[in-house]
Amino acid sequence: MLRRASALVLALTLAWAIAAGAATAASDVERALVQSLAGPGLSLERSGAIAVDLQTGEPLFSHRPDVPFIPASNEKLAVTFAALALLGPEFRFRTDVIGVGRRQGPAWVGDL
Repeated sequence: MLRRASALVLALTLAWAIAAGAATAASDVERALVQSLAGPGLSLERSGAIAVDLQTGEPLFSHRPDVPFIPASNEKLAVTFAALALLGPEFRFRTDVIGVGRRQGPAWVGDL
């Protein structure tokens, strides 16, 4: 449980650091991220992270960026934040649904 909480703190710190972007000096971002990676229950030797500027794609921070890690379920927090920041809150994906059958009340009877 502590490990999940620490990972959540890391994800939120990454999201914060990315959002801070131009308003925060690069050294402040790096300091905050290194502190997060070395937080309770974490170690720099077993952690990795990368933060990029959403406008330019330029790396703002990286720590062991080429080491493969198994993604944690809380990774979706940082990905969702980045998508929201890049696409905006009004963005909607369009999904075409093709099926054979009919709508019956709120349900679909048939194959999709």
